[in-house]
Amino acid sequence: MLHLRVISGSSKGRTIAMEEPLLPLTIGRDPSNRIALEHAAISRFHCRIDAEAGDYYIEDLNSTNGTYLNGRRIQKEHLSPGDELIIANVGIVVEASPKSIYQSHAPLDVNVSIDVKSKPDNSLTLANATEEMGATEFLAGFTADQSSKAYRALQVLYEADRAFRDIEDLKQLLENLLDLIMANIPASRGYVFLLQRDTGNLVPYVRRPAEPTQKDAELIVSQTILQMAVRQQSSVISSDALVDERFTHSKSVATLAVRSAMCTPLMNRGRVLGIVYVDSTSEANLFSREDLGLFSAVALKAGIAIDNARLYDDLRSLFYNTVETLVRTIQAKDQYTSGHSTRVSRYALLVADKLGLSTKDKHQLYLAAMLHDIGKIGVPDDLLQRPGKLSDDEMERVRNHVQLGASMIEMLGEMHPIVPLIRHHHESWDGSGYPDALKGEEIPLVSRIIAVADTYDAMTSDRPYRKRRSHREAIEEIKRTSGTKLDPRVAEAFLEVLREISPVRADATAVLTI
Repeated sequence: MLHLRVISGSSKGRTIAMEEPLLPLTIGRDPSNRIALEHAAISRFHCRIDAEAGDYYIEDLNSTNGTYLNGRRIQKEHLSPGDELIIANVGIVVEASPKSIYQSHAPLDVNVSIDVKSKPDNSLTLANATEEMGATEFLAGFTADQSSKAYRALQVLYEADRAFRDIEDLKQLLENLLDLIMANIPASRGYVFLLQRDTGNLVPYVRRPAEPTQKDAELIVSQTILQMAVRQQSSVISSDALVDERFTHSKSVATLAVRSAMCTPLMNRGRVLGIVYVDSTSEANLFSREDLGLFSAVALKAGIAIDNARLYDDLRSLFYNTVETLVRTIQAKDQYTSGHSTRVSRYALLVADKLGLSTKDKHQLYLAAMLHDIGKIGVPDDLLQRPGKLSDDEMERVRNHVQLGASMIEMLGEMHPIVPLIRHHHESWDGSGYPDALKGEEIPLVSRIIAVADTYDAMTSDRPYRKRRSHREAIEEIKRTSGTKLDPRVAEAFLEVLREISPVRADATAVLTI
């Protein structure tokens, strides 16, 4: 099932699932539309999205100002992941997932309720241990007969350095943080919340255990504890939650018998980035002051790493937006290839998820897929857009786009790792491809993934020399060339992706107004 994500206009950020009961999904100014948009340039009934023969289509309903798909005005076209719609001042991107392609992490799908209770006497509040005295002084605070605890605390801090060092993926960083805490503090549950920069809300991103029990489907947390940690930038411990007024009406405490609880802010440069929260069901007074100090020290180290990871995320998103804008601008001049690279990148990333590629590999895959045809800048337009058959020499000039593209990217030092990925995306599994006649595992996996996505999108798009093939015909061709032109394992993963994003029937209907 595909999703529509609004990327500009007053409803920016909204997502709409294209479930079959919602189809046909009409868009326009009239309130009776499934998607109602308020803008004078939008017609009352502007366009319609529907499903036919296992594929999605968008059709303009004779609107005054037109419906634009990937930069060109259309009457009726099929939709694929990565396509961009423009309706007046509203930009909408078609995605296979409800989250943005730029997000390397997503919040947990869990309800969070906050109780409002006053602070009781059986709680202890500490300023962040390392903010006040640093890790060395924190360790020095252990007495002589606690030397083994001090040694263990030092080990944990060293483990934190290793767990957080050079990790650019925010989700992995949060996973490492909570795993380290849960391994060294006797807690039953743990959560990491991040403070959303646009709303200021605390949102849970990681939990332990990773798969909650049915009773623990909803996390209910004390507003006093969270706000105390955020506003006072302090760590908090509750020695017995069952008699703690802050948890009197907590469903989690009542059903899970939560006894001890701690939370500490994740901070850097005087700013609160989030909260780590842990609790236990085993006994009261389980967490000591030393536990809270170590908890805080680890959280401070994590805060620095989280801030750096967020900065890297911001820079990567900006870079990705720049790449997409560049590629869309280049391809917009050709009605036949408009949106092609974006769609290929979306298909390729879905296949990468199926094959379990690492986050680093997926970032390289995304860039290589977006730029795989960049070398066509050096191929004359009359060759690329000629409706008739090309001569052997002319075909060789077109095929040379892979070497030309690789050479262009090679000049950008930071993007050197994707050079071979671009160069080899037209190699074939049986060695019959170009430019180097690589075969099988000799071809980089990323290039093999791009090859399948590129093949499908090319077949299902019009070209100057032929009309597009149907979704079903393209699937049959992929099956036919699996094991010869295409890597059979990648081809099967791609077919599985297509089955998942085809129109499916859901149980509920709704009218959406955005």
